[in-house]
Amino acid sequence: MTTDIALIANNSASSDPCGQSSVNVIGDGPGVYQIKCIANGATYTGSSIRLRSRLQLHVNLLRTGRNGAALMQQDWDAYGESQFEISSVPTFFRGERADWARNPGLNLMRVA
Repeated sequence: MTTDIALIANNSASSDPCGQSSVNVIGDGPGVYQIKCIANGATYTGSSIRLRSRLQLHVNLLRTGRNGAALMQQDWDAYGESQFEISSVPTFFRGERADWARNPGLNLMRVA
């Protein structure tokens, strides 16, 4: 099953944040992403050289209960897909640090 991944721009609303409707549809280039549980504010941050493919994999695994990010899977199962949004994260040059890097949220690994 293939899923179109929609990136929800900061402060934007969507009735289907992980599905077909979108604010910005992304390509399959490199990037950093964040998956946020709206219900409890928990976040999972990751990066990939093929962003669209990685996000499709995350969502498909979450929908089938097989995502390796156990804390995110627990929140997905508890709150449902409608309580999640996916967004791109601005990238920084070496030496710069984003606020999200100080708070790992749902990430168990120290490096995304």
